[in-house]
Amino acid sequence: RARELLDEIRRRSGEQERPTEELEYLKRLLERF
Repeated sequence: RARELLDEIRRRSGEQERPTEELEYLKRLLERF
C-alpha cells in the first residue's frame, strides 16, 4: 500500500506544485506504513 501512496504523491506532485502542508501530511501517512 505504501507503493500506491508513493505513486499517488508522484502523480500529484507532477500535476502541479503542492502546498508544503499537504506534502508533510502525506509524509506522515507514509511513516505509518
